[in-house]
Amino acid sequence: MHKIPSITLILTIFLTAANSHTQAVNFVNFTAEEKRRGEEFMEEINSQVSLVKDDITNDYIQKLGAKLVPEKNYHFFIINDDSINALAGPAGYIGINSGTMGAVESEDELAAILAHEVAHGTQHHLERLVNSTKNTKLIATASMLAAALIGTNSHSNAANQIASGISLASLGGMAQQTINFTREHEIEADNIGIKILHTAKFNPHAMVTLFERMQHRNLSSPSEIPKFLLTHPLTEDRIANAKNRADLHGVTKNTPSLAFSLVRARIQMLTTKFPMELEKYFRHGLNRHCSSNCIANHYGYALALMARGKIQESQEIVDKLLLAKPSEPLFKMLEAELEMKNKNIAEALAVLKSSMDNSQNYDPLVKQYIRTLLVAKKYPAALTIIQKQLWQRNNDADLYFFLAEVQSSSKQIAEAHISRAQAYIIMNRLNQANTLLKQALKIPNLTSDERDIINAKIIQLKNTSTKR
Repeated sequence: MHKIPSITLILTIFLTAANSHTQAVNFVNFTAEEKRRGEEFMEEINSQVSLVKDDITNDYIQKLGAKLVPEKNYHFFIINDDSINALAGPAGYIGINSGTMGAVESEDELAAILAHEVAHGTQHHLERLVNSTKNTKLIATASMLAAALIGTNSHSNAANQIASGISLASLGGMAQQTINFTREHEIEADNIGIKILHTAKFNPHAMVTLFERMQHRNLSSPSEIPKFLLTHPLTEDRIANAKNRADLHGVTKNTPSLAFSLVRARIQMLTTKFPMELEKYFRHGLNRHCSSNCIANHYGYALALMARGKIQESQEIVDKLLLAKPSEPLFKMLEAELEMKNKNIAEALAVLKSSMDNSQNYDPLVKQYIRTLLVAKKYPAALTIIQKQLWQRNNDADLYFFLAEVQSSSKQIAEAHISRAQAYIIMNRLNQANTLLKQALKIPNLTSDERDIINAKIIQLKNTSTKR
């Protein structure tokens, strides 16, 4: 029987995590009201659209965003939508559509889009626009904000219904475009975004290049205007202004980012509706002079082959990738996935363990290793890593879900409920957390310590909900 943490240890981690979560939403330069609105906004986003839930892509976009706003708790997320668009919600929540990843041609261009949205946040453009309206109470609700920002590119019935409601009611004469940033806001976001790019050592001219290409696409195919242009309209003056601003900072030449190319290939595969066509696309890329994208084409092709059940063919591509880049964690992780597809759990664990020796601080790798240990029912080994990770970063919901699985394996049902509830609290899904905790109170033979912890968390959740 593997040793499960004592209730005292669980309580210590649990309460520490609660404090860490509070810090995680303590956005610099945002008011308490903006923070509250931001949390509610993300709850609406989660309920209205499908987000890309992939450790590798989310780790990449968050780290890229952190380069633009270091030491500031901005949160970056990816919406599973093949159109080109991005949004800046309240309190530093920055979202981009998955289609945007395929549309940009370099990491500098992707950084330019994020920097522009970050600038909207730092200048409080959304809040200033909301506060300038005569219908502040109506338009400021989280559901209205979420629907207005994503309703036009969402397939969610809820989002479309709310967006339609906004249009029909007109909110006292305000149409959808009222939410869109004004021309002055766009130029201000361009100017500050370019400065952010320069400070973070990205090429400021990437914003200009991206704008010019999108405008050309608009002019050549007016019936297919990217939704980014509907919410962030371009004009000749705006592009000229951006160029002048970029010229002030000069040109920064960066080596093409392998991480960007790999993640772009990955997200195309994860979100495609046409896997067979994407397989052909990547295979075609192997036969061209693809320079820095050549490795990414091989990676995308291997992912496509695996998705279509062509395990042996995918393994042959991965073998070539590992010869070229033997220490690249994404290739080792894909090799482990292929071993799992062949039901070779021991081999998958060996691959991941060897990769952990070189990349033990890479969160997606650590999580894949934990998941594989759990599949293998190696609970003591999984628990050791989970506990170490919790002491290092105890505001990660996945780690509490992992801990709950280990606790369930030893019939520690109350502890498992508490851990899952903590995961939901971190995710701002307070109703689900509350339901779990109330269910936990009905578990037979609760210890007094367990009952005290559960009741304390229920009271804490009630106070949090009241403040909202």
